[in-house]
Amino acid sequence: MTAILLKTPKLIDIENKKILNDMEVLVEDGKIKEVGKLNSIDTKEAQKIEFEEGYLMPGLIDAHLHLMGGRSENYIEESLIVPDGLKIIRAANDAKALLDAGYTTVRDCGSSAAVHVREAIREGEAVGPRILTSVFILTQTFGHGDFHSIPEEWVDARTSGRGATLICDGVEECRKAARHAFREGADFIKICTTGGVMSQKDKPENTQFTVEEIRAIVEEASHVNSYVASHAQGTEGINNALKAGVKTIEHAIYPDEETVRLGKEKDAVFILTLTIAKTIAEVGEKAGYPKWAVEKAIEAMNDYIKNIRFLVSNGVKIGLGTDFMGSKLTRLGTNSRELVTLVKDAKLAPWLVLEAATINNAKACGLEGKIGNVKKGYFADLIVVKENPVEKIETLLDTGNITFVMKEGKVYKKL
Repeated sequence: MTAILLKTPKLIDIENKKILNDMEVLVEDGKIKEVGKLNSIDTKEAQKIEFEEGYLMPGLIDAHLHLMGGRSENYIEESLIVPDGLKIIRAANDAKALLDAGYTTVRDCGSSAAVHVREAIREGEAVGPRILTSVFILTQTFGHGDFHSIPEEWVDARTSGRGATLICDGVEECRKAARHAFREGADFIKICTTGGVMSQKDKPENTQFTVEEIRAIVEEASHVNSYVASHAQGTEGINNALKAGVKTIEHAIYPDEETVRLGKEKDAVFILTLTIAKTIAEVGEKAGYPKWAVEKAIEAMNDYIKNIRFLVSNGVKIGLGTDFMGSKLTRLGTNSRELVTLVKDAKLAPWLVLEAATINNAKACGLEGKIGNVKKGYFADLIVVKENPVEKIETLLDTGNITFVMKEGKVYKKL
């Protein structure tokens, strides 16, 4: 690959919370070879790209979405009825929209389409971000990943041939389900240790899976140098997941003091998903979400912002995701809504939110030290934003403000 020298008037150093003036970045073989002041890097062979304005920063990361090609708000129908081929084509278009919006890496937390789009991107047949996927969601019978209103054999992907749910009860079934997920191409394992907003007959605070079951899944993941992410909203389910060695806690609506202690001890990342809860609570019923889901979202929102601030004030590591699936309310490519919501509604500092969307999300993806930073040796996943997102976080919402996108040293967008 040809070496590329990027010259920029502003570079956002998220790790040190600084805006650096007049910088240049040398990219070679898909990685950052050198970062320095303007005209300090000695290279004659490199192709030069000079930006007259804008802010160079690491590519954004969404650590929790569902690249499933969803187009309606009916999750069950989108999972089990829409043909798989159509979902894959839709998801490929969504992947392109994500890259255009400055997302160079995403973590799919359950979808039958994402693994195929991942491979198409790797082969060069499609354009999109780096994708890591769990493929499936592991759930107990009558768990959050179980569609309670339809027959069980229709729900489990091994018997239905559809969707992304694996139902497992007891240690041995959990081991086998984890092994099946890896067999089908999973990069990591996604489980549900509590109920949730979008499962009809349980509540976010309900505890699911035993510590022994969770520990067995974590052990299977460790055997292939992978990890486990857990949908965990209620207190006991969050803490059970942490005790068993789960690496990332998804949503984390009801943490407590033990959560903080365990989170720090285990070096876990808490993936916040405030926008989806806010959206369902505010406009979900009008959009066709079930009344029971809207009611649970409203109840959760009463505590979520307070508890996000509790986690942050106690120094646990936060990442962020959207839980978007591609529908009108959850359109992929609008993922920076989460950054804006965390700044505007949860009153988090922009530097903290940018760190969550880059450095911390890289850790959540298992790619710590490889992506999420403008630093020597990291993959050259870089974007340029017209305005300073530290001062105006909403600038990230308009894809027209993302004037340059590079992934692994290849330029995909240059306005």
